[in-house]
Parts: sequence; structure tokens; C-alpha cells
Amino acid sequence: MNRALGIVPILAAAAGLACASEGYSIQNLGSLGGNASYGMGLNDAGQVVGWGTTPSGERGFLWDPSTGMHVLAPSTGGVDSRGRAINSSGKVAGYSAVSNSSLQSATWAGASANTFSPVSGASLTYTGGINSSAEVVGWAQTTSGYKAYRWSGSSSALLGTLSGDTEATAYALNDSGMAVGASYGASGGTAVYWDASGVHKIGILAGGTYSNAYGLNSLDHMTGLSGSTIGQQAYLYSSGSMTGLGYLAGDTYSVGFGVNGSDWVVGRSGNSAGQHAFLWHDGAMVSLQSLLTATDAAHWQLFDAQGINAAGQIVGTGYYDGQLRAYILGPQAVPEPSSFLALVGGGLWMRKRKKANT
Repeated sequence: MNRALGIVPILAAAAGLACASEGYSIQNLGSLGGNASYGMGLNDAGQVVGWGTTPSGERGFLWDPSTGMHVLAPSTGGVDSRGRAINSSGKVAGYSAVSNSSLQSATWAGASANTFSPVSGASLTYTGGINSSAEVVGWAQTTSGYKAYRWSGSSSALLGTLSGDTEATAYALNDSGMAVGASYGASGGTAVYWDASGVHKIGILAGGTYSNAYGLNSLDHMTGLSGSTIGQQAYLYSSGSMTGLGYLAGDTYSVGFGVNGSDWVVGRSGNSAGQHAFLWHDGAMVSLQSLLTATDAAHWQLFDAQGINAAGQIVGTGYYDGQLRAYILGPQAVPEPSSFLALVGGGLWMRKRKKANT
């Protein structure tokens, strides 16, 4: 298949984050009979979507805390499927493949796929996000490049580009209808958002030449990646200001994929030797691996975090005893909100915030 890119808050006492033995639990979501599964999105009910390998190819899944993992079947005649995002009512958005050269955007309200063609003439269409109104955004590969779209269930509209650009991709949208992604031109990509008045530039951090936006919350705050004077780093954009989040000690780059209504960001931090899932909050970045108990850490290596919900539950992918597995990581106790920042003095690495050029 063609590859495109319950319940309480996660603020914890310093001792809790240091040893993770009193407040955090991780659940292996299992597999669909193959050797890998990948967690891609979740909602506030703790339902998770993603995809996994099976003897018959790739299959999307919906995992529910009460009923476990359910297959999201490909469309009729399809060979593969992937779940990418899920809304508050449990409706899933993703894509179904007939072949490597024919990929269709799809939604699932049950096990069966409902495919749609948001961009006329496009053989490859991808889904980025879905909101509570079941509006979907994504992008399509056409003869004239990538085109971002919004699908409202019965009709679609192309999302515009910045002046002088010719291509765009959209990755997420919220319940107010705002969408985020990137606009591309000869000089590269720039993070943008779309609202009722059109397309708007988010910006690029000082010293950078490119950016992209992958996630946003109900407050219209956004995260993604940007080049900068210290290399590529995740950012948080709010109230017209773009703040660089840095990366974990020993790493050289980062990217943010998800942000919740408390402006907690999750994503990946990495270097040439590997990648590490992170959580960032109020100026501090911590490796998700450090939140695991010693017993769990002996089995898991967490390298990716894709989403975080209002309760602070995090979804992503890691290695469990050497096998790629989707996970959901969540807290078990409610500590004092101020305790997260106490970690800074206790050895948690933090990058100084970087402001963007506008």
C-alpha cells in the first residue's frame, strides 16, 4: 500500500514522573493477526483508531476500551484499509486501497467503508481529520500536484493555497471548522490554517525556511514542525504567536502531531540513531518512556505519539518485546497541577522558547 504521511489529566508529581510507578499505565492494543499495529488517533471517550497488518494485507481498526479491537474493512474490491482519525461519536475517517495506484478516502460508522471522491480525477486521496459534524479534510494527488480538500458528507471543496503557491495538504480540523496543513510553492512548504475567510499563514520559526501543521485543538491552537536556528522542532501556535518546543536531550529534531485543549503537545523527538515519543506542557518536554513503570519500560520502547485527548490519554506506536504495537498511555491519579513544572529543576531538559518570524 502506498504510504502517505476515562481518565484524568496527565499533570503528575515530580516523583511520579521520575519513576512513573504511581500514576501511569500503558495498554498494548494488540494486533489484527499480523506482526504490527499502529495507533493514529483517539477521541475523548478513549476510543483509538489506526491500522495493522494481517495475513490478507493492511486493515484499519477501531479499538474501544470496553469491547477491544474491531476491523475496519476495505471497500468492496479493496485490498487494504487504514484508520486515521475518529470524532466524538466514534465515526472514523481513513482510506481504503484497491491497489497502490488507487487509494480512496473513506469513513466508517461501523465495519463497512463508505468511500468518497473529494477531488475529481484523483486516483490517490488521503484523509487527515474528521470533526463532530463528520466533516473531513485531507488531500489528493492530481496531475497538477497535491490539492487539499474539505468534504461535508455530500459535497467537497478545494482548500486554497497561499499567494504564489500551487499545492496544499490538510491534516486536521476542529469542531469550529478550522483546518490546518501546509501550502507549497517553489520555496517549499509553509504551515497554514483555513477558516471561513480563506487560507492564512501560521508562520516559520526564526532561522527556518519551512513549516507544516499537523494538529489543532478546540481553541484554534496548533502544532506541527518548523525549521529554525536550532534545526527542525515542534511548535505551539496560539494567539498569533509561534513558540518552538525544542527537543529531548541528545536529540536533534522534533515534530508535534497532537495538541489538546490544555495546550499539551505530543509527538516525536529524534536523532540519527532513533526516535522518542514526547509530551510537552508549559515549557517542559519529557520522554514518554520516562513515564513508564520499570516493569513496563522493560517491554516497551515508545517512539511515536500521534494524539492526546482532553483527559490526557495519549495514543501512538512503540515496540513491545520487539513487535510494533499501538498503545494508549494514561494517568491513574490526580496530582497537583503545579507539580509538572517541578520536573524542570529535577533534571528535565527544556529548550528556551523560540519566537517565529512573521
